[in-house]
Amino acid sequence: MVPLYTLIYVSSAFQKMSEPELLEILEKSRLNNSQRNITGMLLYHDGNFLQILEGPKNALQQLRATIEADPRHKDFLVLFEREVKERAFPDWSMGFRVLNADDIKEIPGFSDFMNPDTEKPDYMQTPNYIYKMLDWFRENSR
Repeated sequence: MVPLYTLIYVSSAFQKMSEPELLEILEKSRLNNSQRNITGMLLYHDGNFLQILEGPKNALQQLRATIEADPRHKDFLVLFEREVKERAFPDWSMGFRVLNADDIKEIPGFSDFMNPDTEKPDYMQTPNYIYKMLDWFRENSR
């Protein structure tokens, strides 16, 4: 069995991205990630990204190199990278959230996770370092 790895990073966009630009990233990510057996979540808030990626080590290393070379962002910082026993987002080719974007709520993969009035998803009750990091991001990105 191929070992499973997780990569978590943050970065900043060179300029705030429009909804069409973010949707393009989402669509491309979903297609590429499903072909590479990569799952995860991308959060975007006020020009900042936090992304969690899960998958085979080689696939994540290739994707990391692509992401780091992407001219749309800067200050790429890895927060966490190591082998893990299981995926935190096994069914998400790329979960996605744009804050303050009411008109895209019907897009598959949209999550109201960052809305402070929304209850935390059930999976957030599971003690897991990824969920703790997401909870911290949710609570401190207001």
